Amino acid sequence: MKKNLGKAHTILRLFLAGLCAYLYFDGIITGTWGVVVLLLAGLYLFTGLTSYAPLYDIFNMSTRRSKKKVDKP
Repeated sequence: MKKNLGKAHTILRLFLAGLCAYLYFDGIITGTWGVVVLLLAGLYLFTGLTSYAPLYDIFNMSTRRSKKKVDKP
């Protein structure tokens, strides 16, 4: 897996994972929607920790900055 998420998107996804988990475990969202939110939390956690988004790979996208090569004299 090649990393394709920038730092800002990684932090945002980790924040969203925590928010979704909070909403589920605090009982704010329950039932079927609660399970959906919990699955989203797992997805956000996975993509945030690995800095890899499978959909970005499918669509050949990346928000990660590319390192510029500097020619040495």
